[in-house]
Parts: sequence; C-alpha cells; structure tokens
Amino acid sequence: MVAAASCRRPFTIVFVRVRPWFVCPITNSRILTCCGNAGVWLYYCGAQARCPALASKALAVLEQLPDRLALPAIVDPAQITQPDQMALALQLAPVLTAWAESVRAHALEMVQNGQEIPGFELRHRSGQRVIKDLVAVWDILHAEFSIPLQEFLAACSISVTGLESAVKSVQAKGKGAEAIRKMNQLLTAEGLCVSGAEVSYLAKEKK
Repeated sequence: MVAAASCRRPFTIVFVRVRPWFVCPITNSRILTCCGNAGVWLYYCGAQARCPALASKALAVLEQLPDRLALPAIVDPAQITQPDQMALALQLAPVLTAWAESVRAHALEMVQNGQEIPGFELRHRSGQRVIKDLVAVWDILHAEFSIPLQEFLAACSISVTGLESAVKSVQAKGKGAEAIRKMNQLLTAEGLCVSGAEVSYLAKEKK
C-alpha cells in the first residue's frame, strides 16, 4: 500500500506490463499512472472535476506561466465557497484549457517529426464520413433498395443554419434577413423547428 498523490486514501498498485494502475476511491475505476524521475504522468478518471490533486497540479502549471493571473486561495473547486474566489478560478479556467490544447498540438508535432514521447504513441482514426450529394444518394438507394422517400428523409439530418443560407441565397439583395425571419416563423408555427433544452453557462460581464 502506498499513499496516492491524487486521492486522499491509500490504493494498491498492480503492474500491468510496464505501467501500473490504481483504483480511484471516488469512481472505483482503474487509472493508469506512470511516475519517473524525469517527470510524472498521470491519467485521471471521470472524477477529474472533483479531484483535489488534479486541481493542485493545474495551479502548479499556472504558477510557471508568464503574466499569470491571481490564484484562488483554495485549489479544490468543490471547496471554493466565496464568490470572489470562484471568480478567480473562472478567469483561470480558459488559460488552462488553452495551455492544454497547446501542449497537445506541440506534442503531436514532435511525434510527427520523429521524436518519441514516453508513455504516448501516435494513433490514427478515420475522418467523419460526409454525404456530398443528397439527391444522388436518394437516386441510388431508391433504385437499388426501394427505400421509400419518407424513410430516406427520416435518415437525413437538416441544419437550420444550412436552410437559412439556402433561403438567403435565392433572395434579392437586402431581402435575406427578412426571408430568414419568415422561414423561422413558418417552421416554428407548424411545430417543424423546435429548440433543445436551454443550456446554462457563465459568461464574463461586459463593461
């Protein structure tokens, strides 16, 4: 048994090949971890948002960045109860996100240029398949498989913004915005265009 850097309770390390894993006491899930003298690489589980150790490591990164912002007095987001401290944390969040994205981009470039990064390997996945010509697809599927038009349309995804662009493209100059408003009013009135559940988020106040 050894003390965990990322959890407050002890965990058991079991070596799998050259990498150990431990069971997170928050989610009871296995997490790979690899620690060495040159640095520490940790793979956190689905409890990242509630992990005090991950928050501590994130702020440690921020302290090394130039022109750093003020840090909150408490690093665990779940323990921040003062609004002014939470405001500091919210200001730091996009900085960490941008840093993480920059790390991934530069790491990928390093590996593509022939360097090896311990604990990581280059993998590939296929790009998203996209239908280029809906009418041509309908002609083929209807002729070869006798698919009814109603079932074909049910399998198609329509973008509201795409429809707005199509409507605007056939309007006289200066009439596009009015046509788009009319289209949305007609579709909404018929119950053909509905909005999803409202999404709540925090945005910085405009001054």
